[in-house]
Amino acid sequence: MARLHQQQGFSLLEVQLALGILALGFGLISHLYLLLGQQGRLTYERQQAVSVLQQMIIVLPHYHEHLAYLQALSNAESLISVQACTMEQPCTANKMLASHWHSWQQQLEERLDDSALSFTCESPCQLGNRLTFGVVWGVSNKRQLLALEWRY
Repeated sequence: MARLHQQQGFSLLEVQLALGILALGFGLISHLYLLLGQQGRLTYERQQAVSVLQQMIIVLPHYHEHLAYLQALSNAESLISVQACTMEQPCTANKMLASHWHSWQQQLEERLDDSALSFTCESPCQLGNRLTFGVVWGVSNKRQLLALEWRY
């Protein structure tokens, strides 16, 4: 009696189908991994921007009479350079404010790629009017903005 030949193992089509499903699964896992990495980086960058904005909120009420000067500083194109205060030349409020602004700019440059700090206020720039603080960072096609409006 002739015995029918029984297939042993998997056919080539079954193997190809299993490998295709496996490759698709690995592709999805790597895509999710990349998305989580990007989201983690963005979260870190936002934390750094918030840290600088919090410092501004703490310091600026002490200089409420000099906010117009700060707005002029924030409109300057380059990093503000500050001369050190000495016993012979003590710091004025404007000099201290410029020093803080310089420090905040440096912190952002160290922590965030291609960052800029901005400050605007309603005219006249004084207590009771709305102040807007902003941090912008990132490459040109994926710029991030964190802005905070505050009335004090």
